[in-house]
Amino acid sequence: MLSFKNISLPRKHKVRIKRWFLGREYRHMAKISRHFKITNDSDPAIIWKKETLCTLLPLPRAVNSFNGKTAYIVASGPSINDVDITLLDNKFTFGVNGSIMKFIDTPVSPYFYVISDEDFIYNRPHLLPFILNKNCHCFFTPQVLSAICEINPELLRNHNKITLFNNHFKDHGNAALECSDIEKLAIDDSEIITDDGRIGFSLNPEKGVFTAHTVPYFALQIAYGLGFRTINFVGMDLGSSTGETRFYESGTTAMPSHLDRDYFKTILPSFEIAGRLCKTNILQIYNLSPSSRLPDKVIKKKSFYEAIKDN
Repeated sequence: MLSFKNISLPRKHKVRIKRWFLGREYRHMAKISRHFKITNDSDPAIIWKKETLCTLLPLPRAVNSFNGKTAYIVASGPSINDVDITLLDNKFTFGVNGSIMKFIDTPVSPYFYVISDEDFIYNRPHLLPFILNKNCHCFFTPQVLSAICEINPELLRNHNKITLFNNHFKDHGNAALECSDIEKLAIDDSEIITDDGRIGFSLNPEKGVFTAHTVPYFALQIAYGLGFRTINFVGMDLGSSTGETRFYESGTTAMPSHLDRDYFKTILPSFEIAGRLCKTNILQIYNLSPSSRLPDKVIKKKSFYEAIKDN
């Protein structure tokens, strides 16, 4: 059997080889280290190199815990530079990816944290202690957890507020669902909203969540699953006139962004589905970024300070 144990290659090349070896249905497992395991029981645990690091908090125990509450999803667009983040103290906030930089050196901590992309972990490892030591309830994909283990497994040791979610119906250890499979599921399940299995919205993250190729969309579905019915986006610019996409980096130090590539293909149509849910009063979403690329006709805009006053 092919082994990657002693192959000295850049990570991206190893991933390509593993994808070929695993086949289409299991290619999502290619980014997970052979040393990483998740136990399959009522109290799942993270195992790294045969040692238990921590027990996961299963998603069903968290679902509907915040019924009717208001949430703020804090993204990383440049407009967040103009936001006084301390006004979110005592609010239910979701941090995503590098937005933790807005909270550092303030008394405010995100209540929740969502990371879906392991590349963020590999490229910004210095931010991990700030996220994992802030006492946030963290929602991570298996790929993210595996990456953290590779960088510093001690950050996860005895952590008691980590919940697993899977990227676009690609369950850890199981065959990924194809778009046609997801489309068939939606026919008989009103909690899975999609026309093609590619673009959609999940009203129950236990059953899976849709990617829009932007982490705030994962956070939106998770927030809904937790019971939040009014959800405000802060700093979700989805691009800027200066070309900068994140408030905390610029120039040659900036990580690549695929916002322009993905905006019309996945981001905009995904939020159009979320916008239709707002029109049926299933939930209310507001975009608090004054310079957001997302049109007001898709997601209603509101000023940050107006939202704070309302909630």
